[in-house]
Amino acid sequence: MKQNRSDSEEQVRETIVVVDDEDAVRRLVTKTLERHGYRILSAGSGLEAIRAVEKFKHKIDLALIDLMMPELSGRATYRELAKLRPGLKVIYMSGYSQLIAASEKLAEPGDEFLYKPYTLAGLVSRVQQVLKTAIDI
Repeated sequence: MKQNRSDSEEQVRETIVVVDDEDAVRRLVTKTLERHGYRILSAGSGLEAIRAVEKFKHKIDLALIDLMMPELSGRATYRELAKLRPGLKVIYMSGYSQLIAASEKLAEPGDEFLYKPYTLAGLVSRVQQVLKTAIDI
C-alpha cells in the first residue's frame, strides 16, 4: 500500500482510494488524479485497500475500484470499505456494461461506473462529477 501526496497539502481537495490489480493502470490513474489535486491511497488488491483505509486517519471521499480482481471482487472490497467509512462514494472501473455487472451480481443498479477503456480526461471528469468538484483539466 502506498500513500501518494500532492506537492502541496493545501491543494488537496479530496482523498480517493484507487484499487486496481493492474500496476500500470493503477499508477496511471494515481498520477493523473494527483496532478489534479487529489490525495491518493493506492492499493493493488481489495485486502490491501482495506488495511490502508483502516490505518488512514483522515477523511476518504471516494473509492475508485476495479470491478474484477482476484481474491476479493470490487463489490466485496467496497462493502468492506463502506463498513469502515459509512457514506463512502464509489466508482467501479470495468470492461463490463452496467447491465451485465448487475445481472452477474457484480454491482448494484445505480452504482457509478467508469467503462474501460477510458480516457484520462474521462476519468477526471467522472471523478469530478461524482465528487461534484470543479478542477480544470
